[in-house]
Amino acid sequence: MNGRKKYLVILLTAAIVLSGLAIGQQGQPMPDPPPQPQTPDVDPDEVAVTVNGVDIPEMQVQEMLQPQLQQLQAQEQELPEEFLDQYKQQIRAQIVDQLVAQQLLQEKAEEEGIQADRQDALDHLEMIGSQQQPPMGLDDIREIIAASGQDFDDVVEEIKGQLGPQILLERQFEDQIEVSEDEARQYYEQNEEQFATPDQIQAKHILIDNEQPEAAQQAEQIRAQIVEQDADFEALAQEHSACPSGQQGGDLGYFSQGQMVPEFEQVAFALEPGQVSDVVETQFGYHIIKVEGRQEASVEPFEEAKPQIEQMLSQQQQAEIAEVYIGELREQAEIEYPEGKEPQPQPEQEMPGMQMPH
Repeated sequence: MNGRKKYLVILLTAAIVLSGLAIGQQGQPMPDPPPQPQTPDVDPDEVAVTVNGVDIPEMQVQEMLQPQLQQLQAQEQELPEEFLDQYKQQIRAQIVDQLVAQQLLQEKAEEEGIQADRQDALDHLEMIGSQQQPPMGLDDIREIIAASGQDFDDVVEEIKGQLGPQILLERQFEDQIEVSEDEARQYYEQNEEQFATPDQIQAKHILIDNEQPEAAQQAEQIRAQIVEQDADFEALAQEHSACPSGQQGGDLGYFSQGQMVPEFEQVAFALEPGQVSDVVETQFGYHIIKVEGRQEASVEPFEEAKPQIEQMLSQQQQAEIAEVYIGELREQAEIEYPEGKEPQPQPEQEMPGMQMPH
């Protein structure tokens, strides 16, 4: 899926980003992110693109670009400079493309007198809340918005302004989106591997950083407390583990083969539920592993997978219709790029393979 279509799917599923508001998966404000890289010095008057006489500033593009670059930098791996430059160019081009589409949709919505009201915005917030785990109500969202230092009514007004293009697009889908059971079943049969779950184990671990003095001896002592003195594994993980999972008693959840470094994985998958490993050395330090559970490989039945398949195929149809519609708006628009900023074909960049450390 190319960058534009990815964006359209996000737009069509109403994943509107609320400025300054982060709702975590557990229904709590997400932790403060690390300091973002400084936005490069940009002339406030510098223009990235002009759409029907409306200038989209380069500053806006850069402000959207920097968090993307920060995410890449947070992966903690050495990346070739050439890759970073190509990645930056590709993401910048996608952002400019998104902003052009947003401007065209906003103009068309205003032209057709499409305007969301307060109830539309509240319904949208409730929809966002329903997608959290666990689900959240409006009162929960009010608390999060207040905790973020924002005014609830201001956020609602902001959403109202953003929903016009969404309503415009939804009108293009009327009576055009239909996914038959045969289509859903065909997708299931052709992509059965997507619904397969391999053998998995649930494990906890305690990691002693190998940079600590006498790390190996410390790990052996902690293991002895667990197996000889019946000490509480979770409490020791919270006290000693250098892995972020230590705050959850060392719990790594369920994982399959290929997700952990080989030395860790080989030992973990050989354990039975309730067993504690010997001390295992990896590049990250010394681990004590305890397996809590095991799930055999399985395939999700079609009837259970059907709703998500139908939703996914429906979103694909919506994306295709929207892409055609926005393309028509582009053909009718005057879109001008400053010299040297004309869009260039960008090769799709694949992120270098990454292996979970622990």
